[in-house]
Amino acid sequence: MAQFYSGIINLSKIPKELIRENRAGDKIIYVDFAERRTPSAYGDTHYIKIYDAANRQTHYIGDFRPREIGGSAPAPSPAPNYKPMSGADDDDQLAPQVDDLPF
Repeated sequence: MAQFYSGIINLSKIPKELIRENRAGDKIIYVDFAERRTPSAYGDTHYIKIYDAANRQTHYIGDFRPREIGGSAPAPSPAPNYKPMSGADDDDQLAPQVDDLPF
């Protein structure tokens, strides 16, 4: 199962002189993503920082926590009157067998 991280990045903490422009004309910043030594009080386990070499300052701009995606939820129950398809040889390929349509 894949591991994802959710969090925020505080754009107000990014010094404008650290915003660069790439060859395509996009505005970019160089960041470091690292694991905290201990989780924060809010459960954040990772952070993003940028380093300003000219001023010798580190700016912490975001906090993140792990989040699992997919595979953990139970499968839904089949709908009432649902007949699973058993194979390509069946005459009726439509699985739900409902005749009481309101229109």
